[in-house]
Amino acid sequence: MFSIDNLRHKCSVLEGEIRTLKKHINNCDPSECLVSRKGSGGSFYYYKRSKDADGRRQEKYLPQSSDNEIRRLAYSAYARSRLRDAEAEKKALETLIQFLSKESQVSQLLKKHPGVAAALGDWLSTRNDDGLSASDIELREKAKEWTNRPYKRSTLNPENLKFPTIVPELYVRSKSEADIISRFEYFGVAYHYEEEYEVPELLANLYRRNGYAFHPDFKCRNMRTGNVFWWEHQGKWDDAKYVADLAQRENLLYKIGLIPWKNLIITTETLARPLDLQWVDEIIRFYLL
Repeated sequence: MFSIDNLRHKCSVLEGEIRTLKKHINNCDPSECLVSRKGSGGSFYYYKRSKDADGRRQEKYLPQSSDNEIRRLAYSAYARSRLRDAEAEKKALETLIQFLSKESQVSQLLKKHPGVAAALGDWLSTRNDDGLSASDIELREKAKEWTNRPYKRSTLNPENLKFPTIVPELYVRSKSEADIISRFEYFGVAYHYEEEYEVPELLANLYRRNGYAFHPDFKCRNMRTGNVFWWEHQGKWDDAKYVADLAQRENLLYKIGLIPWKNLIITTETLARPLDLQWVDEIIRFYLL
């Protein structure tokens, strides 16, 4: 489960992001916004909408040479939306912290009515405040120990590790990866981020992949069965070049022994249909718990 320290760390990160977003928004003209229209060829045409001295709305066409202005107006629109999300997320986390900081209703009940505890007997002694059995607690401890083991992690492009996670000092390459980690932490899943996948010697010789380093997004382990799964998140399925490159990458995955839904979990998203965390939860329950 989430620890209060992790939640407070996430709130602190959000506070910094909120300050940055507000600073940017305060430096913007609130009457300006970006308008985009899609042409018959599929390209976008951009306009700056503003108000004249009499308060009447006007639009000015922005040619492609005005890419800095287009990007500035686009980011302003993003910043306003992201600010609302960040403030709502911070408020929700603060509510959760307040809830977790209080003594639970069960603890209050058992203190006030010890006879209830006596009536529940041994069953109560096998549960914790989260409703987990003793065996579940043991599995979570094993998962935590496995997660904290040292491992060979990717050192490729560390400057792209820009997204904070609920785990202090762990930064990842996308918001969706951070969201997946939040679900791992919630369920107590054993995982490593970007651990190097060692190509089996037989396959390495067969496909001449000696010396090839491959780092899937996550390595996860089901602590009940011992089965290991690698998890790849594919986040740009509406990008034609990304999908074309992905076809070659997936061909390599199969050759080195990673088979979808046998030992390889794949999640996808597009801008129109972002990552569904309920789907992530179902995958975790089926494969990793």
